[in-house]
Amino acid sequence: MKKIIIGFILIGLTNLVQAQNDLAVVVNTPTAHKTKTKVIKNAAYLRHTNRPQNPKRIGMLHKKVAEFNIKALALYTPEKPATYTVVFTEGSDTIKSTYNHNGDIVSCKESFKGINLPYAISAKVSKEYPGWKFNNTVCTIRYSDTENNQAKIVYKVVLKNGNQRKMIKINP
Repeated sequence: MKKIIIGFILIGLTNLVQAQNDLAVVVNTPTAHKTKTKVIKNAAYLRHTNRPQNPKRIGMLHKKVAEFNIKALALYTPEKPATYTVVFTEGSDTIKSTYNHNGDIVSCKESFKGINLPYAISAKVSKEYPGWKFNNTVCTIRYSDTENNQAKIVYKVVLKNGNQRKMIKINP
């Protein structure tokens, strides 16, 4: 019995000795992380029309307008400069955008119906008109690159109190 136990010990030690011949090496190689960046041609338009309090559907439609490639249209003529008017619609939302020959946005007229007002505006209206309920809301945005790239935002709110209705305009 002693011989069998000693035999198992020697076989076990033999495996350990052989396992020590293989070395495991960990080498840290510096890897450069590559990120894809996409340059949006009309970034100024996005910067002036997108507000953090806007609903997501407005931001998504703004992004489509900013990324639109006018040169991919069949009507595009590279020989002579012209302006191009493109209408984007999604549900009850509409953006009428005018692009120049280079694909830059010259102006936009936007209308978004049935949107939720930003919290600060709805709180102010609720305090000014207690007892009135929001019936309908329309947001219009006008953008022009000739007016210091500023966007003019106007909310038209229809309030209802029983059979009475009021329409108010808000320029934030």
